[in-house]
Amino acid sequence: DRLTCRDGQQVGSVSTRNALLAGISTTLRAGNGTAPSSFGSGPDISATAQMTIALAATRQYPATVRTAVGSLKRNAAQYTGAGPDASPAALGTLLQVAAVTANTTPSSFGGVNLTKELRSSIRR
Repeated sequence: DRLTCRDGQQVGSVSTRNALLAGISTTLRAGNGTAPSSFGSGPDISATAQMTIALAATRQYPATVRTAVGSLKRNAAQYTGAGPDASPAALGTLLQVAAVTANTTPSSFGGVNLTKELRSSIRR
């Protein structure tokens, strides 16, 4: 499952899974921890979160995961809309990130208590 090269020529194969994970890592590194938006300028925090979950769940590219988690934490309040208008989907996505990454707690993810905010978003 590893791509190997000798004298600039590929001599081994790589699995589709590993090629995709390498591409995700390259994308996140190029954006300093964020994925680019498909619809304009700036980062796509939702795509960044999904890519981070994929890398963290496979325990590959830990440095890239750390950088991406840092970016997600810096953007957590804006992404989730913390407060009365918080997005349950965004909160749930960041809860997934917190669940699969080391040294991350849902009660303080970039200054946002994801669990409390998600519970507060329940409408009866």
